[in-house]
Amino acid sequence: MKTYKILLVSAALVSSSFAATAIQSPVAVTGSTLGDNVDAPLSSIVDGSGLSNPFSSGSTSFGGYFASDPQHQFDSGFYTSPMTYLGEIHLDMGMNVLASAFAIWFDPLAPLTSFALYGSLNADFSDSSLLTQNDSPWATPNWADDFSSYTYGATSSTFGPKLVRYLKLEVAGVAPAPDGLASLTIGEVAVGVEKPSTNVPDSTSTLALLGAGLSLVCLLRRRS
Repeated sequence: MKTYKILLVSAALVSSSFAATAIQSPVAVTGSTLGDNVDAPLSSIVDGSGLSNPFSSGSTSFGGYFASDPQHQFDSGFYTSPMTYLGEIHLDMGMNVLASAFAIWFDPLAPLTSFALYGSLNADFSDSSLLTQNDSPWATPNWADDFSSYTYGATSSTFGPKLVRYLKLEVAGVAPAPDGLASLTIGEVAVGVEKPSTNVPDSTSTLALLGAGLSLVCLLRRRS
């Protein structure tokens, strides 16, 4: 029993160094069936504009960032023309990443009621797999009187780590706004990426740690 405990502790010390989840922006929007908007382009959903609390892509803690409830300005982001909201948005992370979380800021005046996120290593999504989805209706609040100060928060979810480079966001439903029309407004999207923590041991120290554990096992066996 002591032998197994020592091996488990040694393995835990090594694997715990790889438990950091950073928030990372896609580097580009590579395609969309929702069209684009000259005044509010799709590229704005991956550039951090409009966020009340900007993050450092690839280094800011995903969980720590959203604990501060970052808001997004209403007048910044991408929006479609009325009644154009069902379709896909394709995103490129720029490299293969181990994704484990997703966050999206969308305007709750005409909220997303159904969406799914797929991940793939190929740009054509030939090997895509479902990462997360949301089919819960969101209550539509009253119109704001002053949109200059109107902000909204993010919806985030976690999932099992998956190696991906490309993401496909499928929008399947949007609740009508109070005026009876519906359009899609997305302020920002971001991905939670598993990364080594700053104290990750190098290969030499990792082998030394495991070797020390095995040496202690042998010593205990001799004494027994």
